[in-house]
Amino acid sequence: MSLLLYFVAVLECDGCLENERIGLLQIKSYILSLGRDERNELELGSWIENRSSDCCAWNRVKCSNISSQQHVTHLFLAGLNSRGSHLINGSLFSSFQELLSLDLSSNEYQGWIGKGQLVSPSYFTISSNSFFYFKFFIQEKVEF
Repeated sequence: MSLLLYFVAVLECDGCLENERIGLLQIKSYILSLGRDERNELELGSWIENRSSDCCAWNRVKCSNISSQQHVTHLFLAGLNSRGSHLINGSLFSSFQELLSLDLSSNEYQGWIGKGQLVSPSYFTISSNSFFYFKFFIQEKVEF
């Protein structure tokens, strides 16, 4: 029984890396800074600053489950900006070294600013935006 409790305790400590958790909180802060929206606050309500919160269990986030140190691999940020056109800062995504897919569709973003470099997701969705400039390498698929 004590061995079972040990494994449960270890599993409760697992989650994404601290720098990725902080990166997600920065994204949340940016989205909410565009203007308070009840839907966004509900959608991102699980993204809390508590260090014991497993960000791999947060809404709109998926992580690898290969090891105890899980990396954020998928971010679904579609439709979180309903308050007009804005630029998105590329540095918001620099924490996610294992990111496989990023969905920024339906956000009315106008462009990509900053020197933040996105680490080549294989699936990147930017439909229903107005990107006029962004520069980074995409390995396989970009959906407009």
